[in-house]
Amino acid sequence: MVISSEPITQSDHPSDREPQIASEQAVQHSSAGPQTANDVEDKLLADIQSELPVATKTKLFQQLQLVATPRTVPVLAKMLSDTNLSHGARSVLEVLPGQVPNIALSRSLNETRKNQLIGVIGTLGNRRSRDAVPALIPMLTNTEVQVVTAAVSALGKIASDDALAALKGVACAIEPPLLSIDANVIPLAPRVRYRLNMGVVMDALLECSEAISQHGQTNAAAQLCAQLAASEVAPWPGRVAAIAALTRVDAAQAMPFVLNMLKQQSEALQALGASVARTMPSPALESLFTILYACPVHAQISVVESLADRGDPAVVPFLLKATRYPDPRVQAAAARSLAKFNPNTEIIQRLAELASGEGPQANAAIETLVAWPHEKADATILASLSSTNDSILAGLICAAGQRGLVDALPAIVRASSSENPRLRRAAIEALGRLGRHHEFELLQQQISKSSSAINLMAIAQALTEISRRLNQPEMAARSILAVLPAADEQTRVGLYDCLARLGGTTALNAVRQATASEDPTTKEHALNLLANWPDTSALDELIAIAKTEYNPACRAIVLRGITNLIVRPSARTPDQTLEIYAQAWQLALTSNEKKLLIQGLASLGSPEATNILGSCLSDPELQDEAAKGIVQSIVGLFIESPLKAREQIIQFRSANPAPQLRAELDALWNLIANPANAVNTWLIAGPYASDDLGLDQLLETPLSPEEPTVPVQWNPVPTTDGVPVVVIAPPPANQVVYLASCIVSDREQRAKLRLLARTPVRIWLNDVPVDAKFESPLKLDLQRLADVALRKGENRLVVKLPVPNKGALLACTVQATNPVRTQPFTKSDVR
Repeated sequence: MVISSEPITQSDHPSDREPQIASEQAVQHSSAGPQTANDVEDKLLADIQSELPVATKTKLFQQLQLVATPRTVPVLAKMLSDTNLSHGARSVLEVLPGQVPNIALSRSLNETRKNQLIGVIGTLGNRRSRDAVPALIPMLTNTEVQVVTAAVSALGKIASDDALAALKGVACAIEPPLLSIDANVIPLAPRVRYRLNMGVVMDALLECSEAISQHGQTNAAAQLCAQLAASEVAPWPGRVAAIAALTRVDAAQAMPFVLNMLKQQSEALQALGASVARTMPSPALESLFTILYACPVHAQISVVESLADRGDPAVVPFLLKATRYPDPRVQAAAARSLAKFNPNTEIIQRLAELASGEGPQANAAIETLVAWPHEKADATILASLSSTNDSILAGLICAAGQRGLVDALPAIVRASSSENPRLRRAAIEALGRLGRHHEFELLQQQISKSSSAINLMAIAQALTEISRRLNQPEMAARSILAVLPAADEQTRVGLYDCLARLGGTTALNAVRQATASEDPTTKEHALNLLANWPDTSALDELIAIAKTEYNPACRAIVLRGITNLIVRPSARTPDQTLEIYAQAWQLALTSNEKKLLIQGLASLGSPEATNILGSCLSDPELQDEAAKGIVQSIVGLFIESPLKAREQIIQFRSANPAPQLRAELDALWNLIANPANAVNTWLIAGPYASDDLGLDQLLETPLSPEEPTVPVQWNPVPTTDGVPVVVIAPPPANQVVYLASCIVSDREQRAKLRLLARTPVRIWLNDVPVDAKFESPLKLDLQRLADVALRKGENRLVVKLPVPNKGALLACTVQATNPVRTQPFTKSDVR
């Protein structure tokens, strides 16, 4: 037994629960008969009137609600003025049927004060007791604002004729008057007249209007709502509620108020007006859409979007009408809204008509035509293509092309020779999306006969797309090259773009010739195309141009192109890549040009590249970029040879480098060459890869080692050449691995965990994620520093390491006040 020195409070005493438990059991058996229920009722009332704690009595009141009869009313009525018991008594009286509770509650209005009085008023309102109205009306003259507020709300819930008349009297009496109608004004107390919340009065009046409308007094309800909606002193939220209520009763009478909201300058009010319009029946909407175009554009769009959100097919005719409004933005909103409904011939043909034009409405119409997943849309589009109406054919063909409707090709081929320019261009573009060999031959014939620059460009782009799809770039390149000499300057630029997208020998030769153009614009454009060529075949040409080109702007394009293409996949060996960089480095004439090459050299991770960068350390304009490149190159060199990387660190540290580079080299040295602090025993799990996920996504996606219940195969992984660095060879595809080690500490202590990696990593220590920060003031982006808490004994360190196509490395040290050591886990201990 545990003896507590704390006193037992009254509410904690075990005996306090006994009546509650006994009554719960009695209530459960009260259904056995009337006498049993009466006995339970009497027992509950007796317990409630005893000296039990208030908390216990609250539970007893809840049980009394289940068995109470009018017999309890006299007892409960005496409790209504009791601060502790009033709420519980009212909770029972509120659910009792009949008039007896109403009489008791009404009588207590003159016997209770403050919060108890407010509670009694609220209970009468919740009971919807019409007999209580005569007793509640005098409460409106009370000097306390809270009491009058409760009475107003209660009368609104009761909603009898007398209650409504009294509320109208209040609405006329408050300052400023909410209503100015002829009514019996309630003599409100002066302080109440100015402080009573107008919104509460409006809510009560609207509750009355709803009630009398349900009882068939629609005219009276509409009149009241209209008076509230027209009030110039009422707050807008209340007026909006009144307009919405009027819309439900008499939408035609609400129309002027809705239009007034839509014509306001405030977009918020326009949106509220649109939300009211959303509830209108079809006859009222017909009137609204006859004049909606005269409202501000934002209001028109809000109404269109609100109606679409109804999801009611009955609103489709109104949305179609909005597609013919004058403003293109409204047409666009209506076109997008139609995407929420099942397509039919009328919808599709109207959207096709919009799509055949230009502007935002055309783009929106195409979006909707393309977005529909329904097979019915495909069938309707194909059926509509038999139309001879050019005003819709262009849009239909655009939709067919973007939806991939190959069955539409016969109609598209016919349209490609149309005299209508818009229709012809749409057909040519669709042929580019859908065409195969037959359509390619047709376009070849058309491009040789085309006299229009616009058509020429459209055909060239279509030929390009088909050739790329068929993987036969030379076919299109020869056709484009044949029309190139006769094209105007602007068209030639576009044709060169097509050639660059195609790639291949013919296209490359044509663009290479354009780099010799005497026109500066054509020349720079051609150089940019070479700099972004789809493969590395333009690399030799760029190097050749760099040897003879002296224009600074052109040289910058060329050198940027070399660094761009050299990293593209190719069959070159690393030595051949280094040779190209070395040539480009020799050709770079200025510091700015060399800066373009530094990042690429650093990515090679070779001693030769690092030495080239080292030659820049004496150049004030290059030394900062070169220092960063040296560090990056050394880190990359670890993938190939940790020993060579170590030698390079020694080489550059001994050359008395600038303080910043020295600090970074020292940091590298401490990470990879300090066996006392290094984590040099690891287990590895993986690799894990996914064709659907990139490297960043793989890092963020929990995989098997992060799932406690999933079995994982862990295997030892050695460090390389005695250097405490884990090296993962370049993989065929992006992947991640998990590395695990054990840090042993002889006591609990704080430690600094430093990691070197070429990519972001995820770290866990003892199954808790570690937030690894970049170290400051060092600028070594690849070093991460974390303060961690080591527990006494073994500490599980797990690192999730991405492995890009250039390979990965990981070095890790732990610095603590007291020495720590690392040891391998057994495979079963990693989790």
